[in-house]
Amino acid sequence: KEAIETTVMTETMVETLETMNWRNRKSMIRKVRKLALAYDVPIEKSFGIPLPRLELEAIASKEATVKREARKVHFDKVNADRIVAVAARRASEAGSDADKAKKAAIRASKLEAMDAEAEAKKAAVEIEAKAKYDATLANEAAAKQENDAAAAAAAEIADKKNKASQNKDLR
Repeated sequence: KEAIETTVMTETMVETLETMNWRNRKSMIRKVRKLALAYDVPIEKSFGIPLPRLELEAIASKEATVKREARKVHFDKVNADRIVAVAARRASEAGSDADKAKKAAIRASKLEAMDAEAEAKKAAVEIEAKAKYDATLANEAAAKQENDAAAAAAAEIADKKNKASQNKDLR
């Protein structure tokens, strides 16, 4: 009798019966009731019979509302922590915004100095190139004058020879 009560009439047996399909459940309940009658073990009428669907849904909705409330409390706490973290980050970034502005101003002044230096170098290169070009033009002009002077001298010499040869012919 005690062995039947401890092994057959337990909550685990009830749970397994409730999870079975209806055919297996009916046959198993019949077998358990026969054993209980044979050993005079009292048995409830609702032993192994699952709750009706409406009662199961009511229990599930109660559990769902409890879980929903627990989730809401949890996420409210998490969101509060996030809000605090974001506020702290923004506060630290506010100080760094001033630093960023200073660094940007320094960077801008350095860029302006580099641009001015590059313009100065460019102007120096242009002046040097212009000086070379002017020197080249002056050299070409001097060489042309020399060539013109040499050509004029050669022309004079040629004229003198011509005149000398003409004078010889006339004599």
